[in-house]
Amino acid sequence: MRVLVVEPDDSFATAVTEHLTHVGFEAVHAASPAQMEAHLRIRTYDAVLVDLSLRRMNGFDVARGLRVEHPPSSLAIVLSSPTHSEDSPEIQTLKRDTKCRYFLSRPPNFDALIAALKRPSSGVDSGETGPEKPPASSRPEAGRPAMGRKFDEPPPRPRKPVKRFSIDWGNAKVLADLWLSRKTGVFMLDGPRSGQAGLVDGGIVDEASKKLVRAALGGGEIRFNPTHVDGVGDWRRMGTLLFRAACVNGDGRTLRKHLDATPTPNSATAFARMLPLCDDARQFLSRVDGQATVGSILDRGDIPAGEVGKEIMAVVQLGLMDLVRDGRSVVAAESEATSVMTPVETKQATIPAPSDSTDEDPLLQRLKREYGTIETAPPPVVLGVPADSPRAMVDRAAERMRTRYTEIVSGQDVSDEVRHVATRIKERIETAHRTFNFDAQMATGGNKRASIVIDDEVEILLKEGRSLIAAKQWAQADSVLARAHSKQIDHVPVLANLGWARLHNPEVDLGVRTEEGKDFLLLAEQFDPKDADGQYYLAQVLLASGMLEAAEQRAERAVSSGQGDPLRQALLSKVRLMREREAEKSR
Repeated sequence: MRVLVVEPDDSFATAVTEHLTHVGFEAVHAASPAQMEAHLRIRTYDAVLVDLSLRRMNGFDVARGLRVEHPPSSLAIVLSSPTHSEDSPEIQTLKRDTKCRYFLSRPPNFDALIAALKRPSSGVDSGETGPEKPPASSRPEAGRPAMGRKFDEPPPRPRKPVKRFSIDWGNAKVLADLWLSRKTGVFMLDGPRSGQAGLVDGGIVDEASKKLVRAALGGGEIRFNPTHVDGVGDWRRMGTLLFRAACVNGDGRTLRKHLDATPTPNSATAFARMLPLCDDARQFLSRVDGQATVGSILDRGDIPAGEVGKEIMAVVQLGLMDLVRDGRSVVAAESEATSVMTPVETKQATIPAPSDSTDEDPLLQRLKREYGTIETAPPPVVLGVPADSPRAMVDRAAERMRTRYTEIVSGQDVSDEVRHVATRIKERIETAHRTFNFDAQMATGGNKRASIVIDDEVEILLKEGRSLIAAKQWAQADSVLARAHSKQIDHVPVLANLGWARLHNPEVDLGVRTEEGKDFLLLAEQFDPKDADGQYYLAQVLLASGMLEAAEQRAERAVSSGQGDPLRQALLSKVRLMREREAEKSR
């Protein structure tokens, strides 16, 4: 059994993982929700232990988010807190919401924890064990009628019908576009059910937003206004909601009609891996290369079409992958409906560079320069604090900057363009504050100083792995980088280099290393689409797959991030030359 321990306290996490390992479990520690999500994307876990102490993470939100994405039959949730009582109202509510397997109090009762984890799931965990049914042999015998059920048994309960509604595929695609492009603003729905709700970074802000998204999936006209919205967007929840609605309303048999079509990845395909796909659907997506047909992928992986049909077609309907036949996209019949998203205001998606013209507002020029400085900068640079700052300093800096730009946005004598740029800066500040990495500040004993030992080890292993890759010692590079990955699972350069080493490791089966290598490279791109190593390696994979346009995109990013590396420039030139030759052939 594989257990993921999500716990910011290193000492307690070590105690839990050691006890679980001692009795035969495979226990893995994640120090933050970001690390937890990376673990869950890469591997399947049977149980997750979530800390509720509110130290550097909101365990209540983490636990509820896990249950939204994973049913009790596939993932057990264990709650743990040093400050909350199991009998408190908030814990009782959380136990019901998450259908948790067990509550681990402090000091911990490890024997009870292990017994709870070993208890088989009934498929509908409630956190409490109900009365056991007597075995069939102990039930009182009764005579049988000539036909039908036993006299002493109650009539069977009618099965509840599955709730279905007719989905508007055009609206679903519009909402998927807002999700994929991580839009922030207010979307309005006009139709049988009207209203307005907010999205932040493409994520649902609250229950009202969720209800309006569901209503929009049923029909109506969507209008979207890109503007500032208070709150934190739940991006994964938005994607899960769209995906499950598409699955419920899709027809799994449709995939069989397209056995000769070619699944082709696009710029959004990597995000499909974040959806709650079944294992067979994940295997299908891992084999999509723009060359193999649907039929060949199913045959090669021994994947039952009926099991993955709905999920694969949902991915296609939401625009996360294309099905191509004879050079044209295949559109399933149920997606023929169209919907129009009418913007309330036409606003620029990007901020133009400051103009040299003396006619431009000086405040606007200054804001544009500020935005250009922080647009792609890491959180410490955005907030203007050292990377090892304590939480109190980071909070103060974020609040000070948020107040400053709120005053500009709410000013009566500023132009709409000034207000728009200030809003974008404020959103960037809020994102930086939310994603600031406090993992390096784990207390080490009583001195409360930040520990950088793990970071140093990871960098040393990464340097060694890169040297082994340069020497083409693939197996050794794979081993070294795998060790670095185990120490910091969301380290982007480690993910990228591990993916490249795994792709070339001759000691791993060809099919396995191809699938896992691509997975690591795609994960690196999800964490940071501008990482030089990740984009360089991914460009080569796409080039080998014949996906020249996508390869050119990655090669351009690798060149812009690689500070004049001649190898990256040579790869970009090669891709462009191949595209020119291909264009000449088609004339």
